[in-house]
Amino acid sequence: MGVLKSNFGQEDIDLIIRIPISISDIKDRWDWSKTADGNYSIKIGYAAAKKSVDRRFKHNRRIADTSCNLERWWEVLIGAADRKEGREHICLTENLLWQIWKEKNSWNLNQKRKLDIQVVQKVLTEWNEFQEARKVVQRESINET
Repeated sequence: MGVLKSNFGQEDIDLIIRIPISISDIKDRWDWSKTADGNYSIKIGYAAAKKSVDRRFKHNRRIADTSCNLERWWEVLIGAADRKEGREHICLTENLLWQIWKEKNSWNLNQKRKLDIQVVQKVLTEWNEFQEARKVVQRESINET
């Protein structure tokens, strides 16, 4: 908090504190991974942002192409089983669909609605809990042998 007070006014501190914490488990770091020396530049930042937007556009287009065709969507999901950690992708997708279904029911039955980010956070929280429980079971299994 001392760093904030020494560099910002109270109004800005209040806004900074309200910035949501990342929903991933990736730790913060002080370098820019897009350059060899770790320093940020506008040119490199612009190029990285453009690449990210292009990648998202291609990904969203692929999803749009498959979302209108349930059979094709299913093939894409089943294809995940052939990829490294594909089973985890399938399990995470199942959890996401389950949360979306529950959210739809909550709206239909109670007219209560969460923000999309809250649904995603719930998916990630449950996924992390599942992963931790699985590690415990694996450790117990190893200890029994």
